[in-house]
Amino acid sequence: MVHIPNEGRRSAGEQAKLNKIGFRKGIPDYVLPVKNLRYGSLWIEMKRKQEGVVSPEQLTWITALRALGNYACVAYGCEEAWEICMAYLENRL
Repeated sequence: MVHIPNEGRRSAGEQAKLNKIGFRKGIPDYVLPVKNLRYGSLWIEMKRKQEGVVSPEQLTWITALRALGNYACVAYGCEEAWEICMAYLENRL
């Protein structure tokens, strides 16, 4: 599983550099580039259990990734993310 470091605030200069190398706002936080019996890969957007809000950009990415045959979702807390990962790897999703 790979973490995509897209959280936090950056200066305009840092943001411009990241955009040049492919950074995109809203991409999910984690990707598991492993195919299961149904999906090409697993993408998880992490949110806090309380007060976690999905942004329009995040929803756009999740929708696009699903349209491409991936399992993309939001997990509220690490326990939920763990359960999603296990279900994906065990082909229960």
